[in-house]
Amino acid sequence: MTIRDLLSWGTNELREVTADDCSRDAEYLLAHVLKQSREYVLAHPDRALRGDDTAAYKTLIDQRRMGESLSLLTGQAWFYGLPFIVSSHVLTPRPETELLIALAHTRHKKEAPTMIVDVGTGSGCVAITLAKTLTDAPPIYAIDISPEALAVAKRNAEENRVDHHINFLAGNLLEPLSREIRMMPGHKWIIGNLPYLPQKLYDENPTLTHEPRVALLGGDDGLDCIRGLLTMMESLTPPWTLFMEIDPSIKKALAELLAYHFPDQQSNMICDLHGHERVCVVESK
Repeated sequence: MTIRDLLSWGTNELREVTADDCSRDAEYLLAHVLKQSREYVLAHPDRALRGDDTAAYKTLIDQRRMGESLSLLTGQAWFYGLPFIVSSHVLTPRPETELLIALAHTRHKKEAPTMIVDVGTGSGCVAITLAKTLTDAPPIYAIDISPEALAVAKRNAEENRVDHHINFLAGNLLEPLSREIRMMPGHKWIIGNLPYLPQKLYDENPTLTHEPRVALLGGDDGLDCIRGLLTMMESLTPPWTLFMEIDPSIKKALAELLAYHFPDQQSNMICDLHGHERVCVVESK
């Protein structure tokens, strides 16, 4: 069987599952099996394939048809133009999360923070991208409660050559940095991409079961981890800015929570490209 034959078969198998992306997914999965680039696969349609490569490819196609993500099957995802290793221990970076990076870049032009804390770093995509793209980036701290997730984030930092610029800490929310963050003078940025899906939304999306539950589910109302972070931040000395990714469904409950914890602080909801409230920004006074 040739590359052309196998791609045709794989594309047809995925047509009802991945819609417009069926050809792309088929090509990336075959490139992964052959340990080649997608461009190589497209440039060599007449190459004959070995039986074990064909079998491995068909297994991946079956897994993709069952809803497993392309990034988990290949072990790699792209975020803000940078490559990231992913595994079953971390959430695959989402395009929506790039809004956090864009907001940080805009804010950095106005005020340079003295420290950046990425809470719930997961794959490390936010901390690593900021270390890679911000001019004269301050010290960056990346925190996660999962040791396995931190191991993936450290590998990603090494692959993107910014491991010397990021301090990785294991623990719950701001606890590993509680002393340092209170002593650090100047403007502090807290960037949170915490689990924020309410139980109902999580249960309604069966494809999410292929990714770590702990990185997605925020309890019955989606606010369990966010509630904990806001409680810890009450004792922070200004000035600070909180950038937090959310699901639009929790915006009303979050607004009430912010009014309780920070009645005198200003907060804004920023929309993503689809017009959905995606990032909450809270600024100390």
